[in-house]
Amino acid sequence: MVEVPESDGYECSARPMPLELWEFVLKRLPADAERRCLSVSRWFHHLVYPLVFSRITIHIGIWKADPDEGHITTDVQFIKRRIIRNSELFHHIESNTQFAQIVKGITVHAHDIGWSEEDIFAVIRVLQSLPHLRSFRWYGIPATMRSWTSATQVFDALARTCGPSLTELITTVTSDWGEDMFFLKFTSLQTLSFEGVPREYPDDVGPKMIACIVNVPSTLLSLSVTRYVIWDMPLGVFPRLHKLSLQKPPSLQNLGVVLEHCPQLRTLDIVTSSLFSGPQVCTALKAVPEALPHLTSFKLLCLGDAFISDFAPVLAFVRNKKAMRRLDLRFDVALEDLDEYTRFLDIFVGLTQLEVVGLTLQGEIFTREHRMLLDKRLPLRLSALLLTWAFRSPDDAALKRDWVSTLTNRPLLGYLHVLDRKHNLDLRDLLLEDYLPALQLVGYGTRLNWIQRDSPIDEAVYGAPWDDRRVAFRTAEDFQYEDWEWLLRGHID
Repeated sequence: MVEVPESDGYECSARPMPLELWEFVLKRLPADAERRCLSVSRWFHHLVYPLVFSRITIHIGIWKADPDEGHITTDVQFIKRRIIRNSELFHHIESNTQFAQIVKGITVHAHDIGWSEEDIFAVIRVLQSLPHLRSFRWYGIPATMRSWTSATQVFDALARTCGPSLTELITTVTSDWGEDMFFLKFTSLQTLSFEGVPREYPDDVGPKMIACIVNVPSTLLSLSVTRYVIWDMPLGVFPRLHKLSLQKPPSLQNLGVVLEHCPQLRTLDIVTSSLFSGPQVCTALKAVPEALPHLTSFKLLCLGDAFISDFAPVLAFVRNKKAMRRLDLRFDVALEDLDEYTRFLDIFVGLTQLEVVGLTLQGEIFTREHRMLLDKRLPLRLSALLLTWAFRSPDDAALKRDWVSTLTNRPLLGYLHVLDRKHNLDLRDLLLEDYLPALQLVGYGTRLNWIQRDSPIDEAVYGAPWDDRRVAFRTAEDFQYEDWEWLLRGHID
């Protein structure tokens, strides 16, 4: 329970609602709204202060949307200001034990430009001051890429100080873990994610990564691995997993290991780009269509060279999952005719719990028959939809109106994102004209905008678009809903 002042002139109006309810409401506000509450009154300041600073983001260096963009004078000035801000933040954490106690999560964005060894030592000192940390996320270059400072030192400090309390660890893949057994100290770890390094994937990382996974105690429920296979893990690791994410593994030939040995799995995400991975997935699913009976969330994205020409095994596997709530499929093959289009949409029949959907519609001409069939099959209780679109239309204006009509029939839709390959399905203007009561966030390509209304009856407008950095490093906190972040995951790098 947060201690707040007895009275400051605002408390009288707040008193009718119990403090626990205020905390419940404030935790569900967007991050910027939470920060504005700091200035409402002294009472609100004390109430929201632990929420605003429960997670802190540390930026090391400078990030650019275009890695090839040159280094300019303003970058140097920006880096200097960032160093000063970081120093002030680090000093505050290290010197103020009361503040350190409310910090439950640290996120580090380590960028290529303006990176220094002292930054890593500063992070180590901060970690040593945070005994109650529950979440540590490190994105970008690892500590060993351009410094003799060992990644082992970072994780050793994390394990020594926060080992008993840490429940989430997201980190880059690095070859400098040595033989240290500090992962044994994460006695409460539930989520472990190896995000990978954008340009370098050392050959010796895989075995060391698996050794770290094996050393995590039996509390581990969620595992995410990028660029490596996990089939060589001891089978005892698999049965306890509830969430598994495989991001661009070099092969999916042994996917059957997961299907056979993960009976408790609720979420399975597969993002693949290798040429033969599509048929490998289909072979595995066809062999055991009844596998993973508790699955409620399934993502299968074929990117790059990957494709699935015969999606029947995938559809048979999904249809058996009556509790499925989130489904995101991308096969990157054209639906040749209306019959094949119908067979594809039949996947939604019987999935009465489905709320979050990502699908690719690709073919020649999108007709009224296509639209009417989609309107019948698309779940009515849809809360989020990501559409990868690659159809032409004889009348683009009519196409857009028909799509808005389809969406209007989904009154719970809060997030819509269109990846428009044919550049004929930009619905953003029409979505402001036609009232969709629950719609809050609209994405088109790499652009995302919140919809803003002063009241339910006022005219809707789009807020400022998300900047490139926010899009690139998006989190569930940015979306306000974990479902929405999950849906876009894998589609925009």
